[in-house]
Amino acid sequence: MPPAPDRPLTGDRVLAVDDNHTVVNSIAGGLAPLGAEVQVAYNGPSALRICERWCPNVVVMDIGMPGMDGCEVARRMRTGFPEANLRLIALRASGVDEDGDCAKTAGFDLRLVKPVQLNELVVVLSS
Repeated sequence: MPPAPDRPLTGDRVLAVDDNHTVVNSIAGGLAPLGAEVQVAYNGPSALRICERWCPNVVVMDIGMPGMDGCEVARRMRTGFPEANLRLIALRASGVDEDGDCAKTAGFDLRLVKPVQLNELVVVLSS
């Protein structure tokens, strides 16, 4: 269990997006006990649908998903929901640098390397 954050995660609405079910389920299982409301999506189209109806304030998303990758989803979130105050956090595979430009142009606020440690994510969310 991660240490208690300086700022409780109560009120945070986190959408975790990754085609790897273990990753998103771990994020959800780790953040929910700390007070965050968490929804999960396993692909880009599902993430967009959830974003439209649920209005998260944080999206933690894999860049390298098959089909609609995380950069395309982020671009669509930024243009499709301009009034939303979304904080977009990219998850990228260790050692993959070519996604840096994609993440910047897509509108991600931060990039984290997978496997992301829950403590690291909690610190980011509570800051």
